[in-house]
Amino acid sequence: MSILASRISDLDDFVYSYDDIAIEYDDIKEAIKKIRNYKLSKVGFEKEKSINVSNMNSDEVRVWLKELPVLNIKIDAYWVSFEEGINLYYYDFIKDYNELWYPGTDDIWITEGSFAWLIELNHEEVISFWIKSSSVR
Repeated sequence: MSILASRISDLDDFVYSYDDIAIEYDDIKEAIKKIRNYKLSKVGFEKEKSINVSNMNSDEVRVWLKELPVLNIKIDAYWVSFEEGINLYYYDFIKDYNELWYPGTDDIWITEGSFAWLIELNHEEVISFWIKSSSVR
């Protein structure tokens, strides 16, 4: 069982099964490569805002995430180092983010199909919101 599948199976009230929301491995690799290229490019993503959440409680983090200009749409969440990903509604991710994200080890990238924006939850307990640079829109 994968790391992410194990975390999801441990959630009592999670509305999805891992098999129903898992993203295909080739699609994960392609998306991670694309996001990495955007992040490394001087004309890819521009950081809009960022916050260190190490001293925040889970409810405060949820409020911050809900205040981002992201609708409750289906999103793709990628665990970069595990090369795993799931597709689910944004608010469902927020509800259980603290059971899905282990700040000491995980870097998670959240986006949607057009890569117009990116939410990064990194292993240093910093969450950043990026938008695609106007030069690549």
